[in-house]
Amino acid sequence: MEKLDKINILIVEDDLIIAENLKEVLQDLGYAVAEPCTCMDEALTSMKIENFDLAILDINLKGKDEGITIGEKIRSEYKIPFIFLTAFADPKTIAAAAETKPSAYLVKPVSSLNLFASIQIALQNFRNNQEATPQTKNEREKDFFIKVGNKISKINWEEVICINAGKNYVTLQIGKEHIPDYPIRSSLLNVITDLIPLELKECFIQINRSQYFNIKFVNEIIKESIITSFGNFEIGEKYKKDLMVKLNII
Repeated sequence: MEKLDKINILIVEDDLIIAENLKEVLQDLGYAVAEPCTCMDEALTSMKIENFDLAILDINLKGKDEGITIGEKIRSEYKIPFIFLTAFADPKTIAAAAETKPSAYLVKPVSSLNLFASIQIALQNFRNNQEATPQTKNEREKDFFIKVGNKISKINWEEVICINAGKNYVTLQIGKEHIPDYPIRSSLLNVITDLIPLELKECFIQINRSQYFNIKFVNEIIKESIITSFGNFEIGEKYKKDLMVKLNII
C-alpha cells in the first residue's frame, strides 16, 4: 500500500492571530502547514526551500497588495493552486486579484467548514484548469482530496466506508484500492455535522460508540456484524434497531 502524505499548505498572512488560527485549523483537518509567512519576502524564501501543494494568501499584506504579487509569482513559476483570503476589498483590488487566476476565494472570518470547502474548490478548479470568481460559494463538495505519495487524489464521500473515532483523531476508511485511512484531528460529531455533504449524510449511520458506517457498503448482516467486501463491522446493541430501520429490514 502506498504511503499517505499530507497536502502541504503555505499560509501568507500578516495578522499573527489569524495566521496561527489558520495553521491550527488546517492541522486539525489533516493538512501539513509550515510556519506562516507575514510578507512577500518570507513567502518567496519559503517556496524556494519547501514544496507546497497549495497556498492561502491574504490579499492585503501590511496595507499593500503584496498578496496579488505573490499570486502572480505562484501562477507563473510554481504552478500550484492558491486561495485569496480577504475581508473587504475594493473593486479595483478584486479586479487585480482576479487577473492572477486564483483557484478560490476565502472570506474572513474563517470557519473550519469554509476553509475545508475552499481547499476542495481550489484543488478541483486547479485540476480542471478553472479560475474562481469572488462570488464563489463555499459549498460542501462531494469530493475531497488526499495526497498518496506524490499524487493528489480525488475521493468522493460516497467512497468512504466508515468514519472511525480514535483517541485524538477521526479516520476515514476509504473503499478504494491502495488508499490508506485518512486522519482528521476532530470529533466524530464534527465530521458528521460539518464536513460530509448534506445530501450524503443519510448514507452514514452510527453503528457503535465510535463508528459511523456508510450503508451503501452493506453486503449482509449476520448477528451483530455488518459484512462487507472490506471486512466486518461490529454493531452495538443500542444502534442495531436504527440500522435495521434504515435498511428497511423491519
